[in-house]
Amino acid sequence: MGGNELRDLLNRLRWSGAGEAGALVELRERGEAGESVRALPVAALAAILPAGVTLADGTFIPYHRVLTVRRGEEVLWRARREHGKA
Repeated sequence: MGGNELRDLLNRLRWSGAGEAGALVELRERGEAGESVRALPVAALAAILPAGVTLADGTFIPYHRVLTVRRGEEVLWRARREHGKA
């Protein structure tokens, strides 16, 4: 699934109200300590754009950093694995 399918899913969650019902976006963050995974509620996304999303503080997150979208234990979308990574 590419960025357009992810964008479509995020828009559906937002506008159907399902984003308010516990849907989370898990994304890869890079920092001084290495990589980590951060989970944000779909409701925290300020804008869903063609190349990524923005948060309320203006932070831009490109779609290639999104790992999964889930609601509870249900995975709604998962990024394809990169070569050599689990």
